Amino acid sequence: MRAKVEGLREKLESVEHMSWLGLYKDVDGQCNGNVPCCGTKKTKEKYQYSQQVFEKFEKLRSVELTDATRELLKKPTFDIWQWEDSEMLYLLQQMFVDLKLVEKLYIELPVLQAFLFQVHLSYNYTPYHNFRHCFCVTQMMYGLIWLCDL
Repeated sequence: MRAKVEGLREKLESVEHMSWLGLYKDVDGQCNGNVPCCGTKKTKEKYQYSQQVFEKFEKLRSVELTDATRELLKKPTFDIWQWEDSEMLYLLQQMFVDLKLVEKLYIELPVLQAFLFQVHLSYNYTPYHNFRHCFCVTQMMYGLIWLCDL
């Protein structure tokens, strides 16, 4: 029974069933690279992982996102499973920019980036209510805003 449950879990988490959308990224049934998606992390491990995320996010901050990715990000079918935490931080930043919240709320980009990283740091490494879940919910609302032309 345990093997059947594990097999079902791996199938659902792999999102292979969405491969027809071109959104499947094979991660060999593992968590995405070094992303600690389940269990708790010791403080030292969490700190080291956060440092890696921050360094990668710093490198991405000024990169221009492709139009194709921006359009995919606006859809409720966006595949969140192929993105690392640093990339999700960058995509969140892009959502603020695309919705013109940076302009309307007079948010300086470095302040927004620091805020987003602080949000990342505030999440625990648990199986469900984690930073990936935060991104998933935010991206779905972002997609609905564009889909409903709000």
